[in-house]
Amino acid sequence: MSKLRLFGILALVAFTPLGAQSRLASTNPGTTVREVSAVFIGMADCCDALTRELRGPIDSVRSILQLRALRANEVFRLIGVSLDWSPKVGWDYLSQFGEFDEVGLGSNWYGLQPEILMFSGNGVKPVVPQLVLYERSVTTGQEITFGPRRILRTLQGHDQIAAWVRQGAPLP
Repeated sequence: MSKLRLFGILALVAFTPLGAQSRLASTNPGTTVREVSAVFIGMADCCDALTRELRGPIDSVRSILQLRALRANEVFRLIGVSLDWSPKVGWDYLSQFGEFDEVGLGSNWYGLQPEILMFSGNGVKPVVPQLVLYERSVTTGQEITFGPRRILRTLQGHDQIAAWVRQGAPLP
């Protein structure tokens, strides 16, 4: 096996979303960890034409923030939310972007994820496509506790998402 192919396989294993989650699950009880999440919100009904242009930036978000979290001993999660009415249509749409740690499908604007992210007074506008970045603390143990979500940044539309990624995906 060539060195390049082996490196590619190791890189794939190192950057799979499951790696971050297993790190959180295996953290010593009582440990508080910073978790950064990027929520990609889109829908085939209006954004499918942008899918090809968004794949690269979403892949970059996944790899840049995963590596940053690993280096800082934090956790990163990439969450996909499709606002299509049909969960099947939403699944097919999100699947084009690769693997997510968590997905929200169906119910259009009336689902739980849009309610929590866009209609609960936290300043996230109901726009697609959009990338919402937030942080929270998670304390592990018998009883898992979560700190409040703090919105770090919202990026609306392909142009804002792509420009932010080109800048190296900076976070405050």
